Amino acid sequence: MEMESLERMKIEVIEKMVLLSNDCAASDARDQLRTFSFVWYFGELSVLLRVNRGVIAPPVIAPGIEASWDFSMSAPDDVWMAFLQPVPKPPYHHIFAMWARVSAFRLDASREVMVRHAGWLNRLMGYARAAWNYSLEVDVSAGVTAQGLATPRPAIGKEDIQAAYWRIQVKGEQHRIYVEQSGSGPDLLLLHTAGSDARQFYRLMNDERLTSRWRVSAFDLPGHGKSLPPPSWQGKQYRLQEDDYIDYVLAVCDALGLDRPVVLGCSMAGALCLRLAQRHPQRFRGVVACEAAERIPSRLNHWLIHPAIDAGEFAPQWIDGLMAPTTPAAQRQEILWCYSQAAAGIFYGDVAYYSGSFCLSDSEMQGMDTTLCPVYLLTGAYDYSCTPDMSRRTADKIQGAHFQEMHELGHFPIAENPDVFMQYLMPILSALVPYAASAPRAD
Repeated sequence: MEMESLERMKIEVIEKMVLLSNDCAASDARDQLRTFSFVWYFGELSVLLRVNRGVIAPPVIAPGIEASWDFSMSAPDDVWMAFLQPVPKPPYHHIFAMWARVSAFRLDASREVMVRHAGWLNRLMGYARAAWNYSLEVDVSAGVTAQGLATPRPAIGKEDIQAAYWRIQVKGEQHRIYVEQSGSGPDLLLLHTAGSDARQFYRLMNDERLTSRWRVSAFDLPGHGKSLPPPSWQGKQYRLQEDDYIDYVLAVCDALGLDRPVVLGCSMAGALCLRLAQRHPQRFRGVVACEAAERIPSRLNHWLIHPAIDAGEFAPQWIDGLMAPTTPAAQRQEILWCYSQAAAGIFYGDVAYYSGSFCLSDSEMQGMDTTLCPVYLLTGAYDYSCTPDMSRRTADKIQGAHFQEMHELGHFPIAENPDVFMQYLMPILSALVPYAASAPRAD
């Protein structure tokens, strides 16, 4: 494409993006409170976009030195071309993914202003992608180009999930824990991600391919979902401690009478799966650690607890880019919705464990007995937080561990596209069934 025609196409796309955004400006009451400005450096083209009460003024091409703005985002043409593809390759699928993994992409000036309006900006860039690919449908609610198969409609009527509150005791303190269960057979325990809860698993827990062969259990950690925090948390800064986390899991297993369950966890729970296999292999017939590695740097973000930033809006955007662009809109929206609901500091306190204190040493990994407790690692290709390479390197240090990259998925495979995830999970569970009879029982 000739340079002149490319520059003309860029301008046309930006103008159409603005029209799409302004057409929806009145649909969100929060948008009417947004007033800021930014510059988009699209290769050699620079465009000033001024937002007043959610409405974008006519774009200013090549703003002069007298103009001012709050923040800017910039990258060469090839980076933006990769971003604007109908189904971008990782890590070009999201602004935050490029910020973390593409050195040529930059966010400058007041990043705090950008973070305050991250949801709006991500939605705007969804319109840009739609404008670049004229025939694609825009999913306004998710702020991305709609992709993937339509979500099948479940049958009308009562679901098979059974729910109850259980009281457990950890370190002398009583906790009231919300638990859901379905199915029958060997035990499978599901552990939710940081800042979320067991709602992530409801599609898996209604899947007969799973529940016809396994008794599936999931619970909300204290202070998450429907599990209220204990009185001792009042006035304290929440930080998830690994020893407490392990004790919660073991106490729930004991209370529910789980018989050497397979444990499946994702993100921070995937990290814990590795720790459970290292410290308590006799208690579990296997672990499936999703989005886990020996060390996960760079996810602890003070914007999650910044008093000037609404965590209910920012937290979903911080995790949105961890998902695959092919995630069906309904599943994406459910994940983002749950991440908008955590109490102040809960998500941050969980990530302080996952991307802060958690670390497996080489000696700990080399000492893991995978003949007693098999270890499986699954990581989505679109996860820029815990990348497939990071998980692969960890698996290589654990003798007998298995690793597989999930090419169609991201950081939340359990909820992004459960049908696709089941294709990876079911062969693992089939391989672990013999361990139910052959492995020694816990004391």
